[in-house]
Amino acid sequence: MGELHAARQRHLSQFFTPDAIARLMWGAVDSWRPGRKVSVLDKSVGSARLLQFADPAAHTLYGVDVHEPAIAAVQQCVEAAGFEGSFRMAGMEEIHPRHFDVAIINPPFSIHLESPHLQPFGCTTWGRFGANSSALSHEYALAQALEAAQVVVALLPTSFVDRFANVLDHRDAHSTAARRLVGIFDLPASAFREEGATVHTSIAVFGRYRMGRVVRQAHGDFTVPLPELDLNVDDRHFHEPRLNHQVLDDTGPAIMRPVTSQKRVRIANDGRRIVLGFECGFVEAMVRNRLFERRILPLDGQRLPHGMRYAGSGRLDLEAYLVQDDPMAALDSLLRLIREAGGVPGWHRASWSILGSGCGVARARRHPCGTPSGRPA
Repeated sequence: MGELHAARQRHLSQFFTPDAIARLMWGAVDSWRPGRKVSVLDKSVGSARLLQFADPAAHTLYGVDVHEPAIAAVQQCVEAAGFEGSFRMAGMEEIHPRHFDVAIINPPFSIHLESPHLQPFGCTTWGRFGANSSALSHEYALAQALEAAQVVVALLPTSFVDRFANVLDHRDAHSTAARRLVGIFDLPASAFREEGATVHTSIAVFGRYRMGRVVRQAHGDFTVPLPELDLNVDDRHFHEPRLNHQVLDDTGPAIMRPVTSQKRVRIANDGRRIVLGFECGFVEAMVRNRLFERRILPLDGQRLPHGMRYAGSGRLDLEAYLVQDDPMAALDSLLRLIREAGGVPGWHRASWSILGSGCGVARARRHPCGTPSGRPA
């Protein structure tokens, strides 16, 4: 794995999958013909070797890659061949793919990903952009593919496959992979010799869910196709596949406040909105990342309320607290999140009095209204 990683580093993580291995991987899903076009995603598409066996009458193709010349060439070839689909210059950390039928991936191994746009999977950890902003590339690629597609065919380090192959604990970071794993095919160490690397890899196949035992076997003869597996696919089609490209504005820092090590976070209100005041730029970044969590996008045919750009935007809506059964307990959860992010919350006195009276009104509305005090006459 070290040789493969080093070679990938020299080539912008572009590492060609041998045609024989690409054919094996494609064969795992080639027989699925649901009477409509099957959407196929490759999240590090390179020269599109994993997609070369697709049929424009049966498949739509999607992919991303960080190498602009490669993605431009692939887009041109795919369009010329009559395929429908979309290709973008982006890394896997910049997309939130959804509603795909198949993801077929040979991700870069052991590349350290850092992005505020990482989805919060079990494999993500604390990074320089806050919680769930750091991950290893092959672990994140698998988790993201499982989130995006019904069926996943992945070329992975055998050592990584061994980590989740027999996982039974649902709390494990790779429990989703373990539940959906239907087949493992261990390739010889010489499989990538023509690419200049000796590495132990395995083809892992994942269905929507697994009914029986995992099929595991060594597969050294690349002319023999993989055995047919029960993938439990759903032939129905509900949503259009989407890459959901997340754009990161790196023209300059979003927070200009100096780093002062002052942890105080002032909490006040501006009408119905809770506003936060900071004295340290680092604390501001940590707290805002913790509260807002991630960017959200409207689903097909839906529209988000004005100003709702993040999953945690509602945490700064005062009225959301006033309608809770216990508004003060709900506010305590906001304070707890600020503390977990490293801040020390403190209420502005005027805002606290306004909030306290508002909570009193909210409680009174839950009691009989025979008299102004809320007690029955």
